[in-house]
Amino acid sequence: MSTFGMPAAVEAVEAVEAADSAPAPPSPGGGAGRAKRVALPLLLAAMVTAGSSVIPAGTAVAAPTGGNHCVVNTENGSTTCFGGFQDAVSFATDGRVTDAPDATTAATSEQFAQRLNQKPASGTKAVVAITYSGQKFDGDTLIVVAGSPCTANNGVSAQLANLGRVPYNSGGASWNDRINSYVGFNQCQTKAFLDVDFKGYQGDAVPTGDTGTTPLHGGVSSLQFFYRPGDMDVLGLCEGGADCTFNPLKSSVVTGPPTLVELAWNCTGQAQSTTVNWTKTFSSSNTVGVEVGVTLGFDLLQKFEASVKASYQHNWSESTTFGQSTPINVPARSVGMLSITPQTETVIGLFNVSPKNQYYGSSHYYPSLTATQTVKTEAVPVVWNERPMTGDEKAAYCGGGGGTRGTLGTRTFGVTVRP
Repeated sequence: MSTFGMPAAVEAVEAVEAADSAPAPPSPGGGAGRAKRVALPLLLAAMVTAGSSVIPAGTAVAAPTGGNHCVVNTENGSTTCFGGFQDAVSFATDGRVTDAPDATTAATSEQFAQRLNQKPASGTKAVVAITYSGQKFDGDTLIVVAGSPCTANNGVSAQLANLGRVPYNSGGASWNDRINSYVGFNQCQTKAFLDVDFKGYQGDAVPTGDTGTTPLHGGVSSLQFFYRPGDMDVLGLCEGGADCTFNPLKSSVVTGPPTLVELAWNCTGQAQSTTVNWTKTFSSSNTVGVEVGVTLGFDLLQKFEASVKASYQHNWSESTTFGQSTPINVPARSVGMLSITPQTETVIGLFNVSPKNQYYGSSHYYPSLTATQTVKTEAVPVVWNERPMTGDEKAAYCGGGGGTRGTLGTRTFGVTVRP
């Protein structure tokens, strides 16, 4: 890393003063209109803010070892660069992950994320984000580490106030205006700012994202890292006055597996016939996110149902009941199985939640929702199967297995089977 001489230092200070005094252009959003602040060389700064720490001027910063895959520590501002992404990951994890995939694959690899998200040992670092110079999670990388994973404290968990003080390589360049995409780890999401010290145009905090066509493209100068709230936490804001709508993205209807509604045992030595009256009720279900099944609150359910009706021109039912009188015929010493095969509709979509105030660094969240209902039809398909009774069934239902009963025994079932 090169050392800046006094003439260059004076020019840099004058550049900052000129930028601050110049008329501010209109801001496209996310902050007041102002000129982009110039990042000062490392040795000019009186104080350097990094995470929750304040680093005095003159604090030693580790010199890069060469290459454009770097690791920066928000706790002490040290930066070390490597020629390969795998070496950078190994350094960032204190040797815990030595066989990382290539940088682009790492952005979408669930296995890699699980390994980085393992709770670090006491005193070791936690990777909060991997940032990329390319907009498609490619190019050079800056891995950001902090002392711990991001926590639900409704505040900033870690930050880099000035990327101009983060060396890009041994040639004296910095990471200012280089970051264009980012992926969070250890429950963290990334918020990018156009100017140093978290000023100027700002994006929403996102677990995975890029700078798009916003002013942040090729212009990120500072970063903050926030806790990533769960979908249930976000939907809870809807009851507190957040603006919440549902946008269905896909609807599919399929014929489900046979659902058993009636069993009939014929313990006699000849075929038996009768008519059975049966009913079966199916309840709709919904799942928010990938793993957590929930029951939507009344207001959210109404928004969901209204959106489905507007998009697909039919109502959404919380429950669907079928019923019928069905004639059956069961051969001697056999069991008959009456099943139905209703159709189910699955709707996949996103809620758009806009909190009154920024929530963990973001003004917009998009919890996913998958909901399934049984489709009401005039005549649900009925399936009849039969087979000889087993010895255990004869003993249980026919008085010791001798076939002494002279009637047909039936029992209504509500379980799903695959005959």
